[in-house]
Amino acid sequence: MNAETRNSLIAIGADIEGTMDRFLNNEELYVKFLKKFLDDENFSILEKSLKEANYDDAFSSSHTLKGVSANLGLNGLTDAVSPLVEKLRAKDFNDLDSMFEKVSEKYHAFIDVIKTM
Repeated sequence: MNAETRNSLIAIGADIEGTMDRFLNNEELYVKFLKKFLDDENFSILEKSLKEANYDDAFSSSHTLKGVSANLGLNGLTDAVSPLVEKLRAKDFNDLDSMFEKVSEKYHAFIDVIKTM
């Protein structure tokens, strides 16, 4: 990963150094999994589920997105999706649109950087 990409990821909330332990300090492996994140469908499922008021699926996909982003050290996304997960867990369906907007912003920021790899 080049320095520009690394700095871009860090700027939007990635914890690359803290995550490298999970990847045995193998940056090539880490990059491989970041690229696989592009194929993860949980964000799309979350978006669709919220539009359809299917809160069970929204909870499941947001919870999975939280776990995947945490494992990849995409802390900016994890921090954005965590409150949404908790709202859905509590079956509090107020203000979900504004919460999802924050998730979407962070998700797309990470996706845009990862696509350059």
